[in-house]
Amino acid sequence: PKGWYCNVAHPSRLDGGALYWHDLYVDVLVNVAGETRVVDEDELASSGLPERDPGLCRTILTARDDLLALIAAGAYPFSELPPSSR
Repeated sequence: PKGWYCNVAHPSRLDGGALYWHDLYVDVLVNVAGETRVVDEDELASSGLPERDPGLCRTILTARDDLLALIAAGAYPFSELPPSSR
């Protein structure tokens, strides 16, 4: 299948030619028909993060909601076909 894989993460950084990122559990998948699926919310819930760092947990869920709003609005890049489907 083709579409978008949106990984909620801290900003990535390039250091000495190596790419680093910190995954924040939740991912949003979008197929070319615009159907979405949120995955790994169960991992976020079981991670203990909601209790340990509720502010970061809210940030993660806000990022998820922001992505879903962009997708629903058909905002760029979700207004275009993914490069692999052309």
